[in-house]
Amino acid sequence: MHYRPLTELPTHSVTNQPPELGDIDLFAGDAAFAEAVAREGSAQSVERAKAYGRLVGSEEVRALGVDANRHPPELVSFDRYGRRLDEVRFHPAYHRLMEIGMEHRQPSVAWSGEAGGHVSHAALEFILHQVDAGVCCPLSMTYAGIPALRTNPALARLWEAKLLSDKYDPRFLPMEEKAGCTMGMAM
Repeated sequence: MHYRPLTELPTHSVTNQPPELGDIDLFAGDAAFAEAVAREGSAQSVERAKAYGRLVGSEEVRALGVDANRHPPELVSFDRYGRRLDEVRFHPAYHRLMEIGMEHRQPSVAWSGEAGGHVSHAALEFILHQVDAGVCCPLSMTYAGIPALRTNPALARLWEAKLLSDKYDPRFLPMEEKAGCTMGMAM
């Protein structure tokens, strides 16, 4: 249960803080951005960004961004029996944000043939960055991986359907066993 914070304390009153935002529309609330998407994209780009702006601007999704940042990824080198894992575990909020990005085709809309697809991609990235930039990294690398893979038709055949999927599959499995994949880089 969420209780309202106290603003009247025995020692002072808290009066110098802005009110809570509640649900906000990250598309309609930014006139210059909305005009740019309408000018450079398509009617589908605008509708896609409008829906995403309302969803991602919701108090619930913004809270996911806070939690994803409050709980950084954890490297788990070994299991409890001493066997090597080298697995990175993420907070459930991170996974939910990734799922939202994939469901709304953030990394794949540009490659779907939809009019204004690249504008849609850029708009969705801009909107989600306002809540959590951490998930935008693998989502944008997945988007960028498609043209790179297409230079090698054999690799494209192997990976493209998984990268264009609207399914987020956080399970630690080989690519062939996953419903959808994202792409990243190793450093």
